[in-house]
Order: sequence, then C-alpha cells, then structure tokens
Amino acid sequence: MPNHFAPRIDPKSQGIADAVVFLKASPIAGTIPPLTVEQSDWTIKIRQSGETSRIGLVKVGGEIEMVSRDDEYHSLRARGAEFFTLPFPAPNQPVRRKMDTPGHVEFTSAAGYFWSAADVFVCEHGFYTTTDTGGRFTLGAVPPGDYELVAWLRNWELLGRDRDPETGKIVRLHFAEPFRLTRKVTVAGGKLSEVDFAFPPTK
Repeated sequence: MPNHFAPRIDPKSQGIADAVVFLKASPIAGTIPPLTVEQSDWTIKIRQSGETSRIGLVKVGGEIEMVSRDDEYHSLRARGAEFFTLPFPAPNQPVRRKMDTPGHVEFTSAAGYFWSAADVFVCEHGFYTTTDTGGRFTLGAVPPGDYELVAWLRNWELLGRDRDPETGKIVRLHFAEPFRLTRKVTVAGGKLSEVDFAFPPTK
C-alpha cells in the first residue's frame, strides 16, 4: 500500500492539501458540520460537508458517527485526546460517540489494516479549517483581535514498523511528529491580510 500520509501537492501552486489551520484562542463562536468516520475498502475515511478526506473537525461536546461499509470485520482505534477501541463486526451499523476532550484524535485500524489512518480535531471553537487541493484556506467572520494562527500537517516520514511476533506481519506504522507552524495575526475592520505557511521538507 502507498504511504497514507504522502503529501498531496498541487503541481501548479505547490500548495499542500489537508493541512489543518486554526486560531489559537479562547472559546469563541462558530459552527462545524457533522462528520462520519467511515471504514470502507479497508481504509479509514472522513466524510464531512459532502467531501471525503482523512481530516475531520468536530466541536467539543459534539457527536461523531462511526460506521463500517465492508463485509470484513473492522475494529476502530482512537488515540490522543480520546482513547477507545470499538468493534464493527457487521457493515452499515453506525455507532455514535460524544467527543468531550479538545485536541487531536488519531483513528487507526485495530483489525490489521495498518496502512490506513485518519485525524479528527476536537475543536473548542469553529475557527478551524483545512487547506484545499491547491493549499488554500479561508477563515471567515473572525472577531477583531490579536491571534496566533496555527497550521498543522501530518509528517509522512516513516520511522518504524511494529510486527506481530508470531506471523511477522506489520501491525502498526510509526511516523515522525507532525509539522506545526505558528504566525501572529491581527484582525481589524473585519479583514485579515493574506497569510502564507511553508512546510519544511523531511530530513
């Protein structure tokens, strides 16, 4: 299987898709649409706002839906701000769970599909977004003030593999720490000047 976190780079703009961009601020208003963590075709996908990605956003206290679409057995593992594992022995039987702890949650397979993973950010406010296929992002209706704007991107550098001691099969992959860049910004008069982030290459 290909590297699940290989960057999606637009050949024309050199922009990177699926970076998470958010304001580092105390809880403020904003809405985030519902999401579904879907296990299908032996991969983990995020479906939100009619789009499919490996990145999702949910408000603190909000619910996510988790479901398997495959006939094969799935087990979904969550680590990070939330910690649980749920079995999905049959397809099309969704499970809902409330997300109460802000932060990053990594979803991986606990049924041997080690190549797949997805990320969900449990947000304290609605001013989170992701970059599009051209690497662009927009945060609208931000109240006036001084903020730290953060960009987060999965690191695709593979550091190691865990193997089953009896079969020798790979059961988990380990990647380098995500990239995290911060810019100080000021919002005045309902406008924020354009902000660029340049992610460094792997070492």
